[in-house]
Amino acid sequence: MSPYSERFLFAQLFHFLSDPVFVINEKFKILVCNDACVETYGYTKEKFVALNPEQIIHPDYYDAFRKTLEKTLLSATKLEESVHIRKDGSSFPVEVHSRAEVYGDETGLIVVVRDITERKKAEEDIENIFNLSPDMIGVFTTEGALLKVNPSWERVLGYTQKELLDMGWADLVHPDDVEKTNKKVKNQLSGNSVVGFINRYRHKDGSYRILEWQATFATDGIVHATARDITIRKQLEEAIRISEVDLQYVLKLAQIGRWQWDRKTDVGIWSEQIYEMLGFEKDEVDITFEWLLKQMHSDDRERVRREIERAVNEQTSIDMEYRIFRKDGSECTFHSIGQVRIDESGETVGMTGVIQDVSRYQEADEV
Repeated sequence: MSPYSERFLFAQLFHFLSDPVFVINEKFKILVCNDACVETYGYTKEKFVALNPEQIIHPDYYDAFRKTLEKTLLSATKLEESVHIRKDGSSFPVEVHSRAEVYGDETGLIVVVRDITERKKAEEDIENIFNLSPDMIGVFTTEGALLKVNPSWERVLGYTQKELLDMGWADLVHPDDVEKTNKKVKNQLSGNSVVGFINRYRHKDGSYRILEWQATFATDGIVHATARDITIRKQLEEAIRISEVDLQYVLKLAQIGRWQWDRKTDVGIWSEQIYEMLGFEKDEVDITFEWLLKQMHSDDRERVRREIERAVNEQTSIDMEYRIFRKDGSECTFHSIGQVRIDESGETVGMTGVIQDVSRYQEADEV
């Protein structure tokens, strides 16, 4: 390409670029600018090239800008962020790319300016989310270091952010969870993300917090992750589990079972205790209201049917006894207490309650 063609191509690019571009000589005088400078800064071309560069650069950044340009004259190219000022006095963040070029017998600088207001706003929004999130957010290395953590880490684990960054994540994992955690890290190195992984991290007071993790796959050894403290949830789940075990034991000892009935499908659900009281296996019978009536003593069927219909129609409870036959044909007496279930529209959709085998109490009374 001839020098004329190169100059022509440069001139076309110079004037049609959407980013402001201007040329400064070694004495820091603006020689020429493109149309984007006019649109961005609010000056005419004549006014713009007559400006001293410090008039378009925020005072806090001018010394740094001048030093950068001086270095650019020596090292050919530089990229930095700064803040510039428009004619109306408003300021805006910019990314400045400068490059040294030889013009005849002197060296000049081509300065390309990009308005990064939207990018900075997006970065600020992300930073706000990062800092305000109740979940722990962190940037890790797969080698065990913590590069960045949000304030929730300090709230959950008690360490300051500096202490956490100095320690790294590997030192915080519960010894019993190290192996499974390392396996997850290896999976991330293979390109797999993490969803719902649970392990324990040490609190500053020596106790451990149970955390549930979501994390990206590793890119160049870097992982972005969030964790939620589920310690209280897990403690409640364990308490409920223990309570359920205790309840099942009490219910079995007292021969009490729980039941539900869906009015629309006529399907019933029994707890394990009711099956045991009647001698059936769970897969032996399909529990419906009609089946239950047939299993009852014939003298009690109509009374039970009427009581259920009354409770459904009046949306109230039941409290009754009836005789029913076990699988082996023997008779027992059930005491049933129940309450109707009502949906949002006010319609009765079924019932739920408990049943107790009171046969042994009746036998004791007879003796």
